[in-house]
Amino acid sequence: MIYTGSMTYYRIHTADIAYITQQPRGLFTAIGKLVDAKTLTEEETAEYWKNREYFEKVLPVPPFYGQGNPDHAITWFKDTPQGNDIYHQMTFYRTMAKKYGLKLFVSKCMELPGEVIYEDDFQIAVKNQNPSARITTNELDKIEILDFSEQEDKEYWISKIKESDWRAAKYLVELLESGDFYTHCGEASKLFLLVENLDLISFCTYAEKDEISDTELTPWIGFVYTFPQFRSKRRIGMLMEHIYRLAKKEGKKAIYISTDQPGLYENFGFTFMEKLKNRWNEETLVYKLPIVSMDYSGLFDKR
Repeated sequence: MIYTGSMTYYRIHTADIAYITQQPRGLFTAIGKLVDAKTLTEEETAEYWKNREYFEKVLPVPPFYGQGNPDHAITWFKDTPQGNDIYHQMTFYRTMAKKYGLKLFVSKCMELPGEVIYEDDFQIAVKNQNPSARITTNELDKIEILDFSEQEDKEYWISKIKESDWRAAKYLVELLESGDFYTHCGEASKLFLLVENLDLISFCTYAEKDEISDTELTPWIGFVYTFPQFRSKRRIGMLMEHIYRLAKKEGKKAIYISTDQPGLYENFGFTFMEKLKNRWNEETLVYKLPIVSMDYSGLFDKR
């Protein structure tokens, strides 16, 4: 049955254009080309065939490949547990691409990217790619900071925020989906995302207002969250450094953060300032990071 509901589809590929499909060459095929060209060592070639045998067992091979792909179809993974599990197992292929200088990209599409001619639990295959489909492409294996407001695939990143079990993250999603984000946080406020490939690592806001209504303090870092699998690496420090530099460029004198966790943000250069009441009349701890003419990159450990 062809899936027509809300779904994200993605491809891992190189910049090279495949002859048959006239689309960027997929990762499986790209490494196969290196094997054909005898680029890999004997040990790597043996490992390639072990991996290929494995994936041909666990990932269904669309039948049109046995017919020479007459429709020039291309496959897209589904952003589902099954599809993502296959992607995360493709470490050998990504390692070979990196070793032999193949730059990889991930393309995402939040609608059917073309006419579906095959589907299983992991993937779809399409022909006649829809030229109006919204496809976003980014370099793979690169940690980067995204401004949510500038992203075409906002629905995708909202779906990733939804994967958090944190109550405040659910409230942030409500603000984004209802269009009330700027009313709540201020017109100049921003939501920053720390991402790697398809993964959302951390997120936080840089906002004119936060959960404390009765104050003239501004700007605030808020909605600070790192997904559990990425914790203990101080990745949120990358977002905080980014916000620090932005606030410094804007001529701000300090950045503030409200929390119920004493001692946490001292690790990032903040100092305790005072206790205030939030909009729910709960006591919260307010911390301050002065902005001065010095390089704070040593404080915000990126590792």
